[in-house]
Amino acid sequence: IDQLQATFDAALDTATDIVTRLGPATATGAFAILGPAPAPLGKLRGEHRVQLFLKGQKRAAMREALRTVLSGMPELQRRVSVDVDPLTVL
Repeated sequence: IDQLQATFDAALDTATDIVTRLGPATATGAFAILGPAPAPLGKLRGEHRVQLFLKGQKRAAMREALRTVLSGMPELQRRVSVDVDPLTVL
């Protein structure tokens, strides 16, 4: 595997891990998870990007579930950004 593919695969693996950890929180029906998928701008400033969306009506439940998952993954603190109500997905 070339270095570029390995870096993209690592980003996708990380996003998949987040989705897996969020999975139990979706059992309440408060929200659904869309993704992960490559971001429209798959590489920006030398970083590979993958996106996922939480879709639902209960913002507090989504926020708490995501906060819980990310707090259990401190190695991601500088690598993950959360955008609430994005105007664009680029």
